[in-house]
Amino acid sequence: MSMILNIAILMISLLICV
Repeated sequence: MSMILNIAILMISLLICV
């Protein structure tokens, strides 16, 4: 579960960064 949350946060962070 932690991995899924980590990936989701990373994806959102990347989208916000770009």
